[in-house]
Amino acid sequence: MNKGFTLIELVIVIVILGILAVVAAPKFMGISSDARKANLAQLASTLQTSAKLAHTKAILAGKDNTSAIIKIAGNDVRMAQGYPTATTDGIVQVITDANEWHPIVPSIKILGGLHKSVTGLMMFSQYPINKMSATEAFNTQCFVLYTDLSTAAEAQPDSSSNHNSNSHDLGLIKKTLCYLLSWVGADQYIGFCRKPNDNNGKESGTQIDKNFGTDGPEISIVSKGC
Repeated sequence: MNKGFTLIELVIVIVILGILAVVAAPKFMGISSDARKANLAQLASTLQTSAKLAHTKAILAGKDNTSAIIKIAGNDVRMAQGYPTATTDGIVQVITDANEWHPIVPSIKILGGLHKSVTGLMMFSQYPINKMSATEAFNTQCFVLYTDLSTAAEAQPDSSSNHNSNSHDLGLIKKTLCYLLSWVGADQYIGFCRKPNDNNGKESGTQIDKNFGTDGPEISIVSKGC
């Protein structure tokens, strides 16, 4: 004798499957979101390490205080104040598989209040933002923003004619010491390594790791939409 499911049993099974789907789906979505955020953090760390390694090359070449193009791993890399610029011939040249992060140069209009700089910006994301409009790319709210020192370099006063209480001109020995300490995050505990009015506080999930070390580029993570 064949025995199949009754209508009531089928309804019960469907209800149970529906409940499981409702309960499990957010967890899977949460795992996916956490994975994307972790990948952004990894990218930010890669940008930080790559920028520091490039800076070391610039120091050895005697070009850490100027704009220049230096050779790194066989590539010509554009530098500003000893760090890679936020361009395709700058930071993109010193990180592995950069195009997998879909680099794009945003505009200050799109960034709105997130950033005050008008030049030297580059966004990296796991989404193909280089195929989107700038507005669509920003609206993903899931990217890393790299800001180079080109704007800051242009705005710096002439040190020979302006020595005031806000200057942060370290000697070679102190500068080298602060740079080495920055690799392990210990520079923030040394008084002369900290810039005047240095403030690294950022809204959670919006920006982190501003001005790592003493003079480095700003690396910001935007993860609210991940």
